[in-house]
Amino acid sequence: MKKLLTLSLSSLMLLGAYSCGNNGCDETRETIFYADLRSSYKNRQINSMTVWYRDTLHTTYSNPTSFELVLPPDSGHYEVRIDMTVKDDSLNYQVSDTLGFRYESFPYLINMECGCTVFFSINEVTSTEHFLKDITLINKDITNEEDVNLRIVY
Repeated sequence: MKKLLTLSLSSLMLLGAYSCGNNGCDETRETIFYADLRSSYKNRQINSMTVWYRDTLHTTYSNPTSFELVLPPDSGHYEVRIDMTVKDDSLNYQVSDTLGFRYESFPYLINMECGCTVFFSINEVTSTEHFLKDITLINKDITNEEDVNLRIVY
């Protein structure tokens, strides 16, 4: 009888812990913009990169080969300044470029348990070309899949 009571209490505790979780929603990925960084020269690399949005620090990377951004949910224009410390052969120097996106946002129903999220569609990409050599839009749709949206060659 004691075993049965212990087993019943354990089952109830597990059921309670399960029901307090994510309410059946298995979708936990955010909608994130992904950019892939590629060097145009064999001996060139970015040692550090800082991304600024409206003069506020967004994120900092060490030796990046990619970066990601979370866009504001309203449609419009999103512009970031990218400051980089670059090593080219034996030289180290500082460079800055501006990367801009014109995009639309739209609600997306994941399912009844998870509710809605916001997906984006990039209409236009602009950049200064102090250091950035080529910008290629790979996938204009920004979803909660981990797809590369932009390829940047420096």
